[in-house]
Amino acid sequence: MAKRTKKTAGRARLAGSKQAQTTSREITLRLLREFSSGTFAAGTRLPTERRLAEDFGVSRNVMREALKRLEALGLVTIRQGAGIFVEDFQMTAGPELIDVFLYREDGTINEDFLEDIFEAREDLTRVVVRRVASSRTRAEAARLKELVNQRRESLGHPERLTEVNLEFFRVLAGATHNIVFNLLFNTMSRHYLRLQEHLQWESLDSERTQISFERIVEAIEERNADLAEQLFIREARLLRENASRK
Repeated sequence: MAKRTKKTAGRARLAGSKQAQTTSREITLRLLREFSSGTFAAGTRLPTERRLAEDFGVSRNVMREALKRLEALGLVTIRQGAGIFVEDFQMTAGPELIDVFLYREDGTINEDFLEDIFEAREDLTRVVVRRVASSRTRAEAARLKELVNQRRESLGHPERLTEVNLEFFRVLAGATHNIVFNLLFNTMSRHYLRLQEHLQWESLDSERTQISFERIVEAIEERNADLAEQLFIREARLLRENASRK
């Protein structure tokens, strides 16, 4: 009987711990949105940990965990004896905050931030395409050609087409032989999939877009960086213009 009681108590503590973690994440997100909306400007000293805990209706331990998350993200600095200060997120934060800024609290898309994502993705891929045209190996060029052929076979099959597109850009990033480009493309790919819940790119499944992909790969095979970049820029702009809300 004593053993059962001990196990039950252990489960209760574990459940309480999970609930605390969930609550601290929720508080972190709420504060992040307040930072991004300008409620707390950079350099602002936040209320004390005790006061914040009271305002959010949680224990100080939960509040402390949320503040540690914010500090790890580079959004606040906790100075013992001085207070908690808000940092300029544009100077200190990383791509892990994209979801926070892309989606409003009600789940709708922040249109201005979406435009920033499109612009950043286009600029990043322009650099990647140029680099790949110069640095790709024969095997990488062959793999890109294989994937663009698979892409043609996948027209009319949205789920398969998405898989091929993601693999195409993964191989493209890998052909830069730069791990940072790989990491950035991994981040962009995750958000691309999330955006599919709200947007649809009908042109991705078109013959015109397929021909553009084929010509980009041909330019990469020929090591023609200027042409590869020009073709990609045109396609990226058309894609952005044709994106529509679901």
